[in-house]
Amino acid sequence: MTMTDRPPPRRSGSNAGRDAPSRPVRSASLRGEDSGPPVVSFLAVVATLVFVAASFWLGSRVEIGILDTGREVDFNTLGYVVGCFVNIAVMYRFLKADGKARATRRYSEWRYFGAKKVVNALTLCSWLLGALHLLFWARDLTRP
Repeated sequence: MTMTDRPPPRRSGSNAGRDAPSRPVRSASLRGEDSGPPVVSFLAVVATLVFVAASFWLGSRVEIGILDTGREVDFNTLGYVVGCFVNIAVMYRFLKADGKARATRRYSEWRYFGAKKVVNALTLCSWLLGALHLLFWARDLTRP
């Protein structure tokens, strides 16, 4: 066997079996594009707050028949559940996506206010409105 008939030596590590070295895959934020707070998650927080606030108005005008009691209990039930539980899950989703965006080191905060502070304030408002829905729900349920 001559030197030219010998197979090339095997490589070890991540390039084993490849002919050319691999290039690192770069995300959009590493290519020079700035990333900011997740807008879709922020809009979801705003939408839950709007629903919780609107359900006060809808409760006296629309009956959807969840409990079928003929009272305003239905939208108060939905307002309580969305305000106290769903909005917390939506805030968690926002904070998780915001943490991923901040980890890119190309994060740029919004100009006039911090997105985390606004989301925390909106979540607190929605939670308080949800607690108020709980009070109205109990009052309507126990009213003769």
